[in-house]
Amino acid sequence: MKRMTKAVWSMRMIACATTFAALASMPFTADAEQRTVAPGTTTVVAAEDVASWTDADIDIGAGATLWFEEPGAHAVFTGKITGSGNFVANSSVTTAAPKEFKLSGDATDFTGGFFYTNIRMNASSPTAVGNSAKITIHVEYNVGNGAKSNFLGSGAGMPDYVYNNPLDVYVGANNGLVVNAQTVLAGNIIHRHGVIHGPGKITGKITTYDNALSFSNSLHVEGACSATGANVKISNSGSPLYFKGATDGFSTFVALNCYNPVYLEGDNLFGENVELQMGENFTGTGNYSGRLELNGHSQIFKRAYFKHTPEEELKYIGGISNTGTPATVTFANNDTATWFNGQFEGHLSLRISGSGQFGFSGPTNTMDGTITAYGGTVVIGNNFPKLKKLIACNGGFIDIRDTANIHPGRFDVDIDNTSKIKVATGLTIKVRRLKINGVDLPVGKYNKTTPAVSGRFDTFGNGFVEVLGIPGFSMTIR
Repeated sequence: MKRMTKAVWSMRMIACATTFAALASMPFTADAEQRTVAPGTTTVVAAEDVASWTDADIDIGAGATLWFEEPGAHAVFTGKITGSGNFVANSSVTTAAPKEFKLSGDATDFTGGFFYTNIRMNASSPTAVGNSAKITIHVEYNVGNGAKSNFLGSGAGMPDYVYNNPLDVYVGANNGLVVNAQTVLAGNIIHRHGVIHGPGKITGKITTYDNALSFSNSLHVEGACSATGANVKISNSGSPLYFKGATDGFSTFVALNCYNPVYLEGDNLFGENVELQMGENFTGTGNYSGRLELNGHSQIFKRAYFKHTPEEELKYIGGISNTGTPATVTFANNDTATWFNGQFEGHLSLRISGSGQFGFSGPTNTMDGTITAYGGTVVIGNNFPKLKKLIACNGGFIDIRDTANIHPGRFDVDIDNTSKIKVATGLTIKVRRLKINGVDLPVGKYNKTTPAVSGRFDTFGNGFVEVLGIPGFSMTIR
């Protein structure tokens, strides 16, 4: 998106036929502390005159614009703003960090708009920006490493500051907008570019017109998030994110960092068309591998994968965990052969559909729920010491390649009459019981060539299922 010019801002604010140079007059009352910008006019305050206005009480008439041009490095407006016009702070400098123009006055009787271009907007309290759904705050800059505009919060032990203003935000990808501690942004947000930082809270709806929506610094996002474009990512930008907002229009949800995970605070926040991407790169330490913590909330995705994997396939690089009440992750359309390089941990079950194969290449998976191949293909080839059950249904396929770390007595296999199981050549699965078509088979060994199995074993595996008749896990083939 192209950065808006001064002219574009002006067109958005007023229908002004005169040129910028012609705006020399500044109509205001004789009292220096009480100034008025007449309706339909534009008052330009040059850099050297900004200080004389920052403590004044100003009424900006209907259709009028008060334009602060090149405010000083740390200008602070402490006066009272009334009227319905436009309050503008503008700089033409695009090669250095934006200067700050702090709002610390009283805008509770103002119904116009705030427009900041290449100036950092710092609001000291909701009343300083009117705290109204009628007042939109526009912030735009794309220069200066670390340049951030701030919505400041209340003091320790005080109620949160709640800002009800709508926002229209375009900030550089390395810069951002900060929602400070004890701060709530309740107004709807138009996001055009850049990172939104915490550790405060957003409850308003966020609509992004960019190709990415990134959050950082322990932000709590509770409002809905939507995307207007195609192939739009949403991510935690490498630091913790507490996410509760339902999503619409996104193609990818990125859990970027292993040690600073995404904590989910609601059920089914994503749709069947959203891919879960773990990490952006791998540095050899796992810092950028990605972790998702469900917090007891079931979720659905299209599929899940690591964008980059380490050279050592079994190296620990994050994954999906659940430390809350039991929850299920559904991969509704796993259409690509996927080896998930992370771990599945905690009170977690998986349900996998789609034409692709889903396998586990990470180390020990401590998930203690069920893995269901619901019309999909699941490969079991490593450590699941706490897994309770494997299910294949609706044409699902289970490919068992290793049972060395599957504990007898707590692991069952259940396959419906549309599904199959493959037991790898050279592998024998020892079970207490094998039931096919409602009939318990006697003690003995069975493979794909055994008539009693009735073609329910996949032809590519030549392994055995051995019925022991003693305590162990059971296999039911319906």
